[in-house]
Amino acid sequence: MRLFQSVFALLLAGCAAPPAPPVASSTPTRTVPATLLRQLDNADEEIKKHDYRSAARHSEDLLKQLKLFEQSQDAQIRAHQLAAEAYIGSKRKNKAVPHYRALVHLEPARAAEYKAVLWKLGH
Repeated sequence: MRLFQSVFALLLAGCAAPPAPPVASSTPTRTVPATLLRQLDNADEEIKKHDYRSAARHSEDLLKQLKLFEQSQDAQIRAHQLAAEAYIGSKRKNKAVPHYRALVHLEPARAAEYKAVLWKLGH
């Protein structure tokens, strides 16, 4: 009889509601394509060649694309850094401000460094 009760209890436990399925993320869980990472390298090269306007434009475009990828935080940080540097180099310092502010949130370990730059920019 006790064996039957034990088996019955196990069966009842197995009939409990199944766990809820994981909630789907609104962002696809894809890695950043190599083509976008190469475009980051190209923007970096443009900065080295002092083609700041092109580097800023490419970095802004990349940021829009990178937001589609869940695993893109490192690439987003790099794109913000490149955009900020490009805007500083092209004497459009006010356009660099939102990128430094984004970096404060994306890279808390370096927040003090980015805040110091914002302070120098008057923000």
